[in-house]
Amino acid sequence: MGSKLSLLFILLLTLVLVGCSHEKTATTPPAQNQETQETTVQEQFENIKSPHYVSSTPINNAVLSSVPDKVTITFNFDLVSDSKITVTVNGKEVSGTTTIAQDKLSMSTNLNAAESGSYKVNYTACWPDGSCHEGSFGFLLKLQ
Repeated sequence: MGSKLSLLFILLLTLVLVGCSHEKTATTPPAQNQETQETTVQEQFENIKSPHYVSSTPINNAVLSSVPDKVTITFNFDLVSDSKITVTVNGKEVSGTTTIAQDKLSMSTNLNAAESGSYKVNYTACWPDGSCHEGSFGFLLKLQ
């Protein structure tokens, strides 16, 4: 009985010490000044990318008075060749071939149209892991 009690006591003491050790590890380090903390985080995560839409030209809901040469969409993740832009106006497709920029962060298509109307841009952005994201936006062209 005495050896079982001793063994139980040692086990309990070990659990308490491990718990205290774990608590010390989980505590927050002393506060650093804001600038040093931000620099450290920036250096640590500088190369991490997340696949999201960043911007477009023309921008969503733009009202234009002249035909843009092309539509460009920028992302903050590398695009792959399955990515595509399709532009329609008055129910008619007016986009050319989709081209991915050399840095792989944007894609564009030329426009084969010169008519007033509501332009709808549909896109599929595909990433190196094989996943794709679909989206759309539009702009209005009012020619004089």
